[in-house]
Amino acid sequence: MDTIYIGGGTPSFISTTHIQRLLEHILSKINVADNNLEITMECNPDDMDERKIREIASLPVNRVSMGVQTFDSQLLNVLGRRHNNEEVYFATETLRKYGISNISLDLMYGLPGQSIEMLNEDIERILDLAPCHISTYMLSYEEGTPLWRNLRKGIIREVDEELGEKMYFTIISKLKERGYEHYELSNFALPGKRSRHNSSYWHEKKYLGLGAGAHSYDGDSRQWNIPNVNRYTHNVMEGSSVVDGREELSEYDKYNDIITTTLRTCEGINLKELSKRFPRRIMRKAQENAEKLLYEGELESISNGNIRIAEQYLFVSDAVMREMIVLED
Repeated sequence: MDTIYIGGGTPSFISTTHIQRLLEHILSKINVADNNLEITMECNPDDMDERKIREIASLPVNRVSMGVQTFDSQLLNVLGRRHNNEEVYFATETLRKYGISNISLDLMYGLPGQSIEMLNEDIERILDLAPCHISTYMLSYEEGTPLWRNLRKGIIREVDEELGEKMYFTIISKLKERGYEHYELSNFALPGKRSRHNSSYWHEKKYLGLGAGAHSYDGDSRQWNIPNVNRYTHNVMEGSSVVDGREELSEYDKYNDIITTTLRTCEGINLKELSKRFPRRIMRKAQENAEKLLYEGELESISNGNIRIAEQYLFVSDAVMREMIVLED
């Protein structure tokens, strides 16, 4: 293995002693590739006082990901976030003070009532912090959440698609101007600072998910654990299986997975290379789809023989990828 990612949920909320025990146990069980492990921990800015940061820095953690989301206090309140701007600045500065300089910050856009001017202010503030990595996400409304309920009640309004698209391309333009590489649909990195862990998902690497609701991939199948924490814990204590489901992948599944992951990246895909792995019946249709999308300008060829989504179509990338999917006859 060459990456460990502690996150999903809020690991900074629990004691550092627990994280230390967890990492010690994992590291005692695995073979480390090239002795060069990327260990990321997700943290909330409001959990990060100096004591907590000092403790995190004493762990083998060498990368921290924090959810900033926005620097607008009213929008933070709409999102139900607990932190404030001072906590973000303090956490970023103090992490560097204690030797963790590989910092990734999350920024959201398309927030209720957000304007382009407000987004530009957020972009300038996050650039002032000079993180190695920035992830950007358009707000989505998950059924059952407070935001979703407020949307249904008309308390807040969703931004229209035209504004959302303008915001997305504003982010791309401004981050590129400041030296960030747009290496995946939602992710930007300074040179050499791509997320190795997230890149593994986009480039077909196998991964092992530990914990309630965690997913794993072994190259031939996907499996997922029991999502309920109490049930998951009970099964662990009883020595029972924690696997909740498993899906064996057909050749069509594997090809389509590549389309919906690798095509998210700036490198795109190489159909000639894929033809060495997949049956002719799949690749014949894939080539037909690609030729149509290249002709229409939604895909573009790049110098290494790969094809990728043309920049002007990145905001509607889901629709482009759907056109590249091959369904079983």
